[in-house]
Amino acid sequence: MDYVWLLSGFKGRINRARYLVVQAALLTFWLVWLKFEFQLSSQWQALHLDWVAAITMIWINAATTVKRLHDRNRSGWWAAAILIVNRISYLYYGLFFGLYFGVDISTAKELLLVMLAVALSIALWSQPGDWFRRPWSNPYNPTISKSLEQPATYLLLDKPLAYAAPLLPPQSRFYQLADIAMPIMADGEFDRRIRAALKTPLPGGAWELHTRGKPIREPLLERYGLRVDASRPCVEIEGAQLTTAIEVCPLASRAR
Repeated sequence: MDYVWLLSGFKGRINRARYLVVQAALLTFWLVWLKFEFQLSSQWQALHLDWVAAITMIWINAATTVKRLHDRNRSGWWAAAILIVNRISYLYYGLFFGLYFGVDISTAKELLLVMLAVALSIALWSQPGDWFRRPWSNPYNPTISKSLEQPATYLLLDKPLAYAAPLLPPQSRFYQLADIAMPIMADGEFDRRIRAALKTPLPGGAWELHTRGKPIREPLLERYGLRVDASRPCVEIEGAQLTTAIEVCPLASRAR
């Protein structure tokens, strides 16, 4: 990941998970800074590190907010309104606690931080459980290798992989071999259908599909007298879930 772009760039887009991670990091840094800023010596205070820290945090907050708005198909200029509302709320609560409760501004800061922490916790727990998955703004449309351009027979050795079927050529055949809930019965109807399809090969031949990073379940192939053809390369199809991929390997008869 390009962290310089993530923390300082205003172009592109980021998903909800990355945005919340950055916001949580900013909040943590702010809490630590408030705890130790009064312990700095006069020489360090003369450098106005508080201003440097504030400007840096505002910049990072603005950059990530703009990219998050882009991911929601909104103009990045809405980030300016969000920042203004944040500053106004800070002043309001600072004056509110100072005038109504008679507390100084430093205590108001701490109380405001507690409120922000609670708000962030509510935001984290109220989000749907699809973090690190593909956002709606990034539709699933992988590039298919030229090796898979012809209709072929595909044996699925993992689940879920069938979502890739519509991406492959029409007239292709797909058979799910790995299914604990509904295993293939020997000499059953589905078993006979698979064997009949292998006896009448399609132009693209036969391939197996498995999740990248998982071992190939060779016993499922041995049942039909097949093996992975090591003389030909495997190809990959980008997975629907981010950072995953489907590995597609050519098959050959074990008798060869």
